[in-house]
Amino acid sequence: MKKKALRSLVIVSCLLLCACSTDEVLSSIDIALQAAGSIEAQLGQLSPAGAAFLTTITNDATTGLNDTEEWYSDYTAACGNAAPTTPSCATAWGKAEASATATEQTLTQDLASLPPDVPAADVTKIKAFVNLAIDAANVVFEIHNAATQSGQAPASVALAAFTKKHGTKKNTTAASLKARWNSEVCGTNKSCRAMVKVHKYKTQKGKKS
Repeated sequence: MKKKALRSLVIVSCLLLCACSTDEVLSSIDIALQAAGSIEAQLGQLSPAGAAFLTTITNDATTGLNDTEEWYSDYTAACGNAAPTTPSCATAWGKAEASATATEQTLTQDLASLPPDVPAADVTKIKAFVNLAIDAANVVFEIHNAATQSGQAPASVALAAFTKKHGTKKNTTAASLKARWNSEVCGTNKSCRAMVKVHKYKTQKGKKS
């Protein structure tokens, strides 16, 4: 409830003050959390072992993503517009990155125990979801790199614009994750596509969220 209330407050504040930029970390993690809650409906009938596996991997994804989001939110609350390399804030930022790394490791280990009786089509969708969740958590690393190079506050970095300006590799954004959900999990299934939506969480420029 605390995290949902915080994100709602940020959105309302930005609508009122009109001085905001999209927070790529919160927006990307939100996509993955929606995917975690929606992937089961996109799969066929699973065996008991397959169902148990799915419960484990979606729970681990949700826990890891929420933890990463919480550490990141703690950083922005404490450090505002300070760069992640600022000594007093480096430890706080490091906790968000450590959480993202742990999320990737846990989900990779989970995936290795995928039961052999899960249908191939469902395996493809599950792997697509896992990769999406990992990339969403790892946005904190992409933001760190972009913030360091551009001199911007992490929450103010627009990854798509940064990529275009600096000619770096294509970065992960909420929009790109949504596109992957559509193409890799849903295909032409419109109801599936409608389950995951881009919510552009906002952060005020020049002010703590």
